[in-house]
Amino acid sequence: MAKHIRFWQLINRAPKLRAGVLLFATLSRTLSATLSGTLRATLSRTLFATLSRTLFATLSGTLFATLFVTPLGAQTSLPNLFARSLEGKEVRLADFLTEGKPLVISFWATWCNPCVEELEAVSQRFESWQKEIDFKFVAISVDDARSTSKVRSFVSGKEWPFTVLLDANQDIMKAMNISTVPFTMILNKQGVVKYSHSGYIPGDENTLIKELKKIIDEK
Repeated sequence: MAKHIRFWQLINRAPKLRAGVLLFATLSRTLSATLSGTLRATLSRTLFATLSRTLFATLSGTLFATLFVTPLGAQTSLPNLFARSLEGKEVRLADFLTEGKPLVISFWATWCNPCVEELEAVSQRFESWQKEIDFKFVAISVDDARSTSKVRSFVSGKEWPFTVLLDANQDIMKAMNISTVPFTMILNKQGVVKYSHSGYIPGDENTLIKELKKIIDEK
């Protein structure tokens, strides 16, 4: 059961993956319907079921290799763009790299439950992470301009220990070719994206800290 739950959690991470799985299911049913008449005429029910499962497992692996591991197409470096602080001040993103520390950027929205879950998970571990690694973390809200006041009150209630900025027009998301939230990335001190993931599954925060440690160890 746990494996099945994990499978569908992975499926829900990306629209392209969901579409691919639905297409795969349709093709599987069509293929099964086409072949079943001939096969069942010559094979026992048990053997036919075994062959069907083998075919499904083989094609499933190909599906995941093609759809889930395919790069998301996001930019590989930080553009020279500006966001706004919760107080309305203009903030240049590149300024977060001036101290020579890795930078984590998480795009999120108040209406996105997985986004909030991820930021909550990071918040709970942030202090201990800071003791291990010296890095910057910035959460960029993509709520539209009409929701700016909502973002301020929302963040105030959370008391998150990291910086929260606003990208009301989604200019930064568009510039980085990101189409969905949550989307989290790690940049090295040169501003090059070294790791990114789309969506959130509990435990992704553990991968995040592991990738941060790899960047710190880079020479």
